Amino acid sequence: LGGQVALPGPVALDALPAYLAAADVCICLRWPAPRETRAAWLRCLAAGKPTVAGDLVMAADAPALDPRDWTAVGEPPASGPDGPVAAPAGVRIDVLAEDRSLAPAVARLVGDAALRAELGAAARRLWRARFTIERLADGYARVIDRARLAPFDDRRRRLPAHLRSDGTESLQATLAALGLPAQDVFES
Repeated sequence: LGGQVALPGPVALDALPAYLAAADVCICLRWPAPRETRAAWLRCLAAGKPTVAGDLVMAADAPALDPRDWTAVGEPPASGPDGPVAAPAGVRIDVLAEDRSLAPAVARLVGDAALRAELGAAARRLWRARFTIERLADGYARVIDRARLAPFDDRRRRLPAHLRSDGTESLQATLAALGLPAQDVFES
């Protein structure tokens, strides 16, 4: 593959757009994953590149193709600023069967320019619909407003038991065990 694959190693952030522009397909595999959406994957979507990614929980609702039978998986958002985003935006492989699904996925994408173009266009639409900084900021603002407007008692009641306490009871018990007066701590 020497003349067909470049392995540059770590790439400086300012050089990344040129590498993305030169790529036909982006492979975004990380295991184990700490359950966050990968910035590398988002950059590939923003560049309009078809991606091959692991079938992990953080991308479970992004529409993709399963290379075992090339059917669509994932729940797409209804629409975005560029129209519907229901089309698969990449290929999602089973991380437990990576050795059997990665090669067929890459082979199909390498040999099918029309599929690459279709997935790349859908990737860009998905990014615009869900992952721009503005969309993310709007989502944070909605969550913060919802939390701010919910009555505190309702929010507290829905928390798991170990998060309902503010620590006051534990502090009082510790001070009592040490023979120290609690009122001095709570009055200051």
